[in-house]
Amino acid sequence: MSGLSVQISNASISLVETLDITIEALAPSTAEPAFDPPLADALTSAGWTVREINAAPPAMSGDGLRYRWTASVEPFLPGDYNVPPLTLTIGDQTLTSNPTPIEVSSVIADDATAASEIALDRPPPPASMPSSALWLVISAIAAFVVLLTMIGGGVYVIRRFGRTSESPKRPAEPTPAIASEAIRHAIGRLASHPRARALTPHEMRRIVLHSPTATTLIDDLERVETARYSGATIPTDELNSIIRRADQASPTATMEPAA
Repeated sequence: MSGLSVQISNASISLVETLDITIEALAPSTAEPAFDPPLADALTSAGWTVREINAAPPAMSGDGLRYRWTASVEPFLPGDYNVPPLTLTIGDQTLTSNPTPIEVSSVIADDATAASEIALDRPPPPASMPSSALWLVISAIAAFVVLLTMIGGGVYVIRRFGRTSESPKRPAEPTPAIASEAIRHAIGRLASHPRARALTPHEMRRIVLHSPTATTLIDDLERVETARYSGATIPTDELNSIIRRADQASPTATMEPAA
């Protein structure tokens, strides 16, 4: 008796989230199952970045053994993905799973959608009012502005001359995790550019891989992810440079692939 099943942690994730894929197989105790092609190769060919694959020890189940593998993967760009058909060989028997669709959304809202939502939420224009009432409103606003100016001046004086000798708070030290998030946001901006949205994920991946700006981002991402998962350290000034580089990434420049 043999069987193969595939389960996912979520059918829809964002660009910066991780997807967990669980594969279970029931095989006779006389045959050991094997993926063909290997599990990591099959997931990579579908556009996923494989973070780790764990195999649980086989457990007794009826007359056979139950095998379980858990793969943690991350998307490269927003778009429609899938867990590809996985082929498992058990002795002289071959089992193949069905593809599982996954939707990967960008961390950057679509500009047109955002503008539409703002327009829908905008209240209707107010009815015209008499000139006397209009001058009354203008006078009240002017008085309010003067009051705010006086309050602001008072606060400035208090802060300027009443400041204690406390040391100013320092910003949080950058970490590989913070740098990774900044780079992924930059990749999200590049992929959400109007010119990029007209491309398929495969075309977008090809352009990004040949763009000098995106190539630098990908190199930075690989470095900080390696440090993040291995426990290695990156100097603070280099992390700050990586974060600045991600914040300054230009979608327009990145959409022009290198010759």
